[in-house]
Amino acid sequence: MLAQTYARSHGALLATVEHRFYGKSQPLSDWSAESLAFAGAEQALEDLAHFRVVLFENMSLPASTPVVLFGGSYGGCLAAWGRLRYPHLFNAAVASSAPLQKALGIDSYLEVVSASIATRGGVRCQQAVRAGMAAVQVKNIDL
Repeated sequence: MLAQTYARSHGALLATVEHRFYGKSQPLSDWSAESLAFAGAEQALEDLAHFRVVLFENMSLPASTPVVLFGGSYGGCLAAWGRLRYPHLFNAAVASSAPLQKALGIDSYLEVVSASIATRGGVRCQQAVRAGMAAVQVKNIDL
């Protein structure tokens, strides 16, 4: 665990946040479209801010304790957006490989992802993901 080694060498506290609907974070009992409305980036940013406040309260951390968000790809977007939206809670963000600018129809990226899905999951899996993505409505994030 490289992150743990770095945290230890700098005397830092390392905490991770699990995104809703991934792993054990199942806030609702079903995966309906209505329930999954709570799985987006907007809610993830609110969860991140709430986590930071509760962590500081529970650990009695001084308000001056710096907090740096780290993430890659989508997690990197959340780190950067978290810093932008809550500069009073997060001192910095490291956003590795994060596609920060909203863009629809990123064909070259989607082609790579589609090929990866076909390679790992097969053509039927690729077709199922395409059908699912076609059914999803994209919402803008207001920072």
